[in-house]
Amino acid sequence: MAIMRLEFGRRKRKIPVIGIRQVGKSYFFFTLAHIVSELGWGEVDNVDYFHDMFQYILNGLPIPPTMERTPINLFVDKVDIGESSIPCNFYIYTEDFGGAEFEELMRSLAKGELSTIRPEQKDLLDAFINLFRNADGIIIMIDVVRLTDGKGNLVTVTADEFRKKRDECIRSSLAEQVVPLTKAIDIFIKMNPNVKGKPVFFVFTKSDVHGMDKAEIENYFARLMAINLARLRRRGFIIKWYNVASYGFGGKSTTSLLRQFGYTELLQDIADYLGRRR
Repeated sequence: MAIMRLEFGRRKRKIPVIGIRQVGKSYFFFTLAHIVSELGWGEVDNVDYFHDMFQYILNGLPIPPTMERTPINLFVDKVDIGESSIPCNFYIYTEDFGGAEFEELMRSLAKGELSTIRPEQKDLLDAFINLFRNADGIIIMIDVVRLTDGKGNLVTVTADEFRKKRDECIRSSLAEQVVPLTKAIDIFIKMNPNVKGKPVFFVFTKSDVHGMDKAEIENYFARLMAINLARLRRRGFIIKWYNVASYGFGGKSTTSLLRQFGYTELLQDIADYLGRRR
């Protein structure tokens, strides 16, 4: 699993980004970098990486696994909200965090098998808890264009398959991707009962594939995850969600439309929240 962290201001505010493999992290990062650069909000440091990635995106090719593991930084020095421009000093960067082992831990947490967690999984759980403890919030990326196969694995489906089995795909995706992480957060809360609430930003990827708007996502997410979300809110956590497409894919991927698909809203919410928490 790849992690992206945002660090804000002199206090280096941290917002890790978590998502399972093939959730669309690389394309999310590339699109975010594209919009930040175009709006004049910041810049990337590893320009060569983005030049190489652009060749794959323009040709509609998958990004090589070696590129997905490349450390990259996106610096943001301002964010516009309405007529105001908020000075910022945060950056997003990537690092490796457990990959398949972390996903296996998530499956164990989803099944409530804390007693059977292996030592190496316990280390990953501790790493996640420490990551969350030191963060000022967390971004969780969700891919609903998935379905659990006969072996219990979550696999990517086509747009046609998703349309035929939309309810099943969404339920499987939430069960495998959201429930375990909310359980891990709950473990963190139990270990830190006096912790102040943090913002949790759920980013639903691949809207150009699943074709749902934010209201449709909200209908499923808020209804099916009501108990988990209410538990977090009662402990002071701020819950928000976004519906995003990626640069270079489908009719919804033009720059003007991408601005409407959660990217600027996400950055504005982070800047607004962290600015008020100084």
